Amino acid sequence: MDSEIILNHNIYKILYSEYTASECNYALFIKRKNMGIISIDLTGDFYKVVDEKKWLLSKLKYGF
Repeated sequence: MDSEIILNHNIYKILYSEYTASECNYALFIKRKNMGIISIDLTGDFYKVVDEKKWLLSKLKYGF
């Protein structure tokens, strides 16, 4: 299965307060959240889906 690249502006908006409280950069923060995606740009809009099941659960949990 090829990895899917997605554009989602809401991930950054929804996780902003949690991210600003952390002491790591955004890409590492997203990786540590273990949501099935990784950040692939500096704007926080483009992500690569690395685990479809985890990504589906994250979409349901956070309402992306």
